[in-house]
Amino acid sequence: MSVSERPIPGGRSRVDIVGVPDVDGDRKDAMPHTTATVRDVAYADRGATPLQFDLHYATDAGPLPLVLYFHGGGWARGARTDAEQARIIPMAAAGFAVASVSYRLSGTDVWPAQLEDARTAFDAVPEIVAGLGVPLSGRTTVWGSSAGGHIALMLALTAAERGLPGPAAAVALFPPADLTRVTTAPLPETTRRPPFVPADGPLPAFERALLALDRAADPESAQREASPVSHATAAAPPILLLHGDEDGLISPWHTARLLRALREAGAPATALYVAGATHEDPACDTAVIRAAVAAHLRGEPGDR
Repeated sequence: MSVSERPIPGGRSRVDIVGVPDVDGDRKDAMPHTTATVRDVAYADRGATPLQFDLHYATDAGPLPLVLYFHGGGWARGARTDAEQARIIPMAAAGFAVASVSYRLSGTDVWPAQLEDARTAFDAVPEIVAGLGVPLSGRTTVWGSSAGGHIALMLALTAAERGLPGPAAAVALFPPADLTRVTTAPLPETTRRPPFVPADGPLPAFERALLALDRAADPESAQREASPVSHATAAAPPILLLHGDEDGLISPWHTARLLRALREAGAPATALYVAGATHEDPACDTAVIRAAVAAHLRGEPGDR
């Protein structure tokens, strides 16, 4: 792994940029555990919207730390099976139980429904997983990508802010951290939009539907309240942020902005920038990146 330093747009300080080379086959993380999957496990009932998770877990290790994973999709689409083969199952094979959690989408339910679902999952899923006979260590963390990274951060930060039981650590991949600047944050000099976003035209303003801004009495206040940067607190658990430094959908400015807010609040926070990567880039799912995420989620020996 090569590490260098250079400024990121919107950041006042230098932060790590991680280049991701191929991984040698004799590395320990090249020898994964055997995994199993349990699908369509209910964790809550929201009337017409039953909420479920898929569980992926190592079968030849334990007790296992539990990770709740929240998918991306601009809060409007996506599914708990997204990135399953490239991201979720390999993390289970690293010695985890990973619950990939569905949540209500903005087309039918606006914020804070998504946070409420994440909170319900955090409270309910560990007992459900233990009831399935999976041995758990008692350590529960959260992880998410894009909109799911935003949800994971909001769960961790609002729990810490309010003194509620919360995750032991959080990882957010390319998250929108300041919802007042989703489409207006400064972009890197070199930027690429991901293939699922049109190359030309305005960026999609997914936060407008999430927060029902067209009918909000105070749109800016609603955006601020739903932004992780507004909830930075010294009580936050260790947070790892990861962003492609050429992300043309959610600017890496968001990660730099949140990293600065967390550090100014006295919270333990780290940012990794993947050189040359855009949004949901395969370079963000290599073995080296996975090892860094796994180490953060696992914590230090003896952590709970």
